Amino acid sequence: RSPSRGLGDVYKRQVQKSMPYSKFVKLKKEIYKQILHKTKIVMNRLNIPFFLSSGTLLGYYREGKIIDHDYDIDIGIFKKDYTLRLISEMEKEGFYNYRNLGDVDRGFEMSFYLPNTSMGKYAKIDIFVHNNDQIGNKKYIYWATYKKPNYIKRIKYRVSAFDIKPIIFNGIKVGIPTNTKLYLKEHYGNDWRTPKKAGIDYHYASSPKSIVK
Repeated sequence: RSPSRGLGDVYKRQVQKSMPYSKFVKLKKEIYKQILHKTKIVMNRLNIPFFLSSGTLLGYYREGKIIDHDYDIDIGIFKKDYTLRLISEMEKEGFYNYRNLGDVDRGFEMSFYLPNTSMGKYAKIDIFVHNNDQIGNKKYIYWATYKKPNYIKRIKYRVSAFDIKPIIFNGIKVGIPTNTKLYLKEHYGNDWRTPKKAGIDYHYASSPKSIVK
């Protein structure tokens, strides 16, 4: 899921008076590497395979990095690997679990941030539980988020079923869909290679081509 605000807004709220924007972007990269590393520790502890998803996967594949204006990390896990211990183990690793949306069957999103960084609550990661779906002989995977401001209306995303493979991202071994290009095409459309500004050219609740009822 792409953010509703750009990183520039985060910068203005958090650290504009203390450092130039270029330094902030570099700092963001270091903080996000820490977030991903700590998350990987938890996933390894629980034997949960995980993979980059949505905007974070797009950034990796298109630009080789987290998109500059993105202010969170998106990862996915499969429903069969989910455990109730995940939230408590993330908290043990220093994360604050500030929001959980939906449920495991309809689509579950867990949101965490790492306190005591210069990015404040924007040092965050969203974990989406991915479920299997099938229409006729065609197999799919779906996940969901919920629409602001009351987070009641479900937004369901669905793409062709995929396995995952390991890659190195920002110095950390993570998973990605084996056919990432197909995932990006089905989720973002044929123009996924063209950068878009969140909240202007792209809206998480309406723009993705993968949205289904």
